[in-house]
Amino acid sequence: LHLSESLKEKTLKKLDPYYTQKAINFNIDIASMNSSSTSNADANGDNKRITEFKSDLLTNNGAIRHFYLVKIKSNIDDKHYIQIGTTFNKDLVNLNNDVTEIVEVYRNVEIESNLAIALQYSLIMKYRPDDYVAEDEFNEFERFNGFTEIVPMKYKTSVCNDIDNVADNYKDVKIVFKNLMLLKGLNNLSD
Repeated sequence: LHLSESLKEKTLKKLDPYYTQKAINFNIDIASMNSSSTSNADANGDNKRITEFKSDLLTNNGAIRHFYLVKIKSNIDDKHYIQIGTTFNKDLVNLNNDVTEIVEVYRNVEIESNLAIALQYSLIMKYRPDDYVAEDEFNEFERFNGFTEIVPMKYKTSVCNDIDNVADNYKDVKIVFKNLMLLKGLNNLSD
């Protein structure tokens, strides 16, 4: 019994860097989904996304979500933004409201719910400005649901390429994601 535990630990130590690097290649670095390392985790929405990820593991494992990148227009200031989001709604037009409307859909792919949230988190972390605080960007009258999912417009092509990479390699991405979940112990989150 003791030998098998030691063998298991050695195997995990060898596999962890392999799957971690593969995940970085696909922009699904889920190691940070356990707790945010940013000092403004509440203000920039990180804690909310981490909580959603943990909750989703318990309730929606295997469910399909739409992972999208859209250009939205704020009806408050008439400015355009790009937003990285996830939804169970099949028709993204349902996301329009009195404050924002979708102007253009750049990407809309169906992927497993847990993976969609992890990918959203990773891409937001990758593309938002350093030390980003959402409250600094929008005052209380301009804030809209999803304001923490906004990334600079200049990254549209790069974000699209990252999403395409996941969509084109979806089988491999799922394998990497599932193995990382096991290796990092994130499949048993309950807090």
